[in-house]
Amino acid sequence: MTCALLLIDIQQGIMDKKPKHLTNFAELLDDLLLSAKGSNCEVIWIRHHDEELPQGSPQWEIWERRHLVTHHKIIDKTYNSCFKDTHLHDYLQSKHISQLIMMGLQTEYCFDTSVKVAFEYGYDIFIPQGGHLTFDTPTLSGDSIKKHYENIWHHRFATMVAKDNLLKLINEE
Repeated sequence: MTCALLLIDIQQGIMDKKPKHLTNFAELLDDLLLSAKGSNCEVIWIRHHDEELPQGSPQWEIWERRHLVTHHKIIDKTYNSCFKDTHLHDYLQSKHISQLIMMGLQTEYCFDTSVKVAFEYGYDIFIPQGGHLTFDTPTLSGDSIKKHYENIWHHRFATMVAKDNLLKLINEE
């Protein structure tokens, strides 16, 4: 196994706030989860907890899509990086995983940090087009934020990939 689907902070309390493009994100997530289910590409959920997502609360739980796969791993975190003070890197190394397909949110916080740390660890990172979410802010639209970060990531830290190409990658596992 060399591939993992790394799903960052896709939790009930965040999804209930209805980030932009939620419907398209949900369809993409469903397709990738179902594809991973029939392959050797491991599914790893990263779950954040803090004041807004108290551990053990309904808001903290993985979003309802979790039921689509029976074999998955959950790693809890308290920092923006899914690697800081977790066993994620050691776990990925123990499974000989070198490629990460990353999805999640929030674009400008935990997702961006985790992409860059994964890059520093030497992983090949693939981000599906439409595979990260955020919200409008008082100064920037969610679409502007997403476009800005995609321009930073692509060919520097990660490769932005169309869904069909990612499904092929997963099915090759």
